[in-house]
Amino acid sequence: MSLLPQITGVPDAEVRDAFYYRYWEHDDRMHHVWAHYGLVTDRYKLIYYYADGLGLANAGDVTYPPEWELFDTKEDPHELTSVYNDPRYLTVREQLKARMLELQRELGDKPYERPTPAERARIIGKR
Repeated sequence: MSLLPQITGVPDAEVRDAFYYRYWEHDDRMHHVWAHYGLVTDRYKLIYYYADGLGLANAGDVTYPPEWELFDTKEDPHELTSVYNDPRYLTVREQLKARMLELQRELGDKPYERPTPAERARIIGKR
């Protein structure tokens, strides 16, 4: 779906309820952001840092423990405090996770699964 009608204010343009994205560059020298994917809605941002370079060129070699973040951008527009573990957001969190999974399937992406040590060695050996 083109974003052009939405950002140019075309009346009655079809609007997505959520946007899925994936950031592949893990802990690279320039940005140092962990590899992750996320879902953005008009109010929330859900992020899963799988923190693994997957043996890709220019990605960091260190794998970190995975981490989730959830931001309520209405209450916290600068995304300073994750509410992922806040019990008041449990229902929202689970709804957003389900929507993220739907979009991953729709787009042909797959949720991250941490490789076994043997798989990791094989991946890094292919570099």
